[in-house]
Amino acid sequence: MYRIMIVASKKDNAKSLYQYLTSTVNNVTAPLEFATKEALDEYVEKMLNGDYAKSDFIIVKPIEYSLTADAYSDDEVVADIPENNE
Repeated sequence: MYRIMIVASKKDNAKSLYQYLTSTVNNVTAPLEFATKEALDEYVEKMLNGDYAKSDFIIVKPIEYSLTADAYSDDEVVADIPENNE
């Protein structure tokens, strides 16, 4: 799955702010998603032939992951770090 992010606020030194390109279906707004590279390529070509420059957007591929913290306990004692008294 691929998504497109467009520049919301252009700034120098890679500090531009981006937002997802969205679509609205049945009054629900969600990021526009592409299942294949071919579908993405077709849409990007239309963007480049229209109002967008190459620097106006980026393509992202969201990943899903989960985090676990099973090695942590509130009862765990943290060793003091010795101070350097020299």
